[in-house]
Amino acid sequence: MGFFRKARPRPFRDIVFIACPPSTMTIPPVGVGSIAEHLRQVGYEAPIIDLNIRMYNEATELEREAWNLDRKNLWLQENTLARLLKRFDRQIEEAIDEALEHERYVIGLTVMHSREEFTTTLINRIKERDPGRLIFVGGPSLAQEKMRRSY
Repeated sequence: MGFFRKARPRPFRDIVFIACPPSTMTIPPVGVGSIAEHLRQVGYEAPIIDLNIRMYNEATELEREAWNLDRKNLWLQENTLARLLKRFDRQIEEAIDEALEHERYVIGLTVMHSREEFTTTLINRIKERDPGRLIFVGGPSLAQEKMRRSY
């Protein structure tokens, strides 16, 4: 019996994942895709909104530097993050719109060190628009108790 085995009544709703930046284009993240595929195999709906690739595809050559592994901490710097959030506001809002269209879905996010500030901002924006929406957060950053308490 698998952890995500579908049961009646459902222990939780279907889930829509939002893949947040930064994730390098040379080594795409496979974790969220693996989880989503397993959920689909046991009967859940689990669409993925790849906000990372949407933002990267619209970025200029210079902006794409923020997606390089050696530059990923730019996303943790307040002034750089503020510029990126402003620059990609349309893509972020479109991803939130799309996630919220799935009215009965939980939203799932993966947090890694370089995504911590972006993910927190995204959660706050989602909660402003839909305070009752359930959001699940997982990933390597949550191995630290301090980070688990912050979400």
